[in-house]
Amino acid sequence: MSHVLETISHIEELGGRLTVDGGRVRYRVPKGKPEVQPLVAELRNHREEVVNLLRQREQPWPSACLDAGRKFVHSSARLYPYLGRQVRTPRGTGQLVQVFTDWATVLLNGADRLSSFTPEEIWPLRLM
Repeated sequence: MSHVLETISHIEELGGRLTVDGGRVRYRVPKGKPEVQPLVAELRNHREEVVNLLRQREQPWPSACLDAGRKFVHSSARLYPYLGRQVRTPRGTGQLVQVFTDWATVLLNGADRLSSFTPEEIWPLRLM
């Protein structure tokens, strides 16, 4: 998982919420949690990457992916229709090879071995 994505996840675990409005990142963080402020400051240093990651997460999933998620009752199942297809990850694009509940493997373009990611880090490269 990329450092920026880990920071976003940590803020969300602490009750914060990040959204993109135009080209600006909007932060809603809980009061009484001083540990969130340094995390937000860290993200400000990587604004462009934060915007890209948040926009990718907001990209709509094709209905076949949403159907698979409902059928198999876990969110990572939304990746099943993309097995063998090109996907986007924080480290670049590649072919989705395996999907499990907590992790998935991708053969990144130009790589000679598989890389592991959480399902939340993988997005469609293009809609089906």
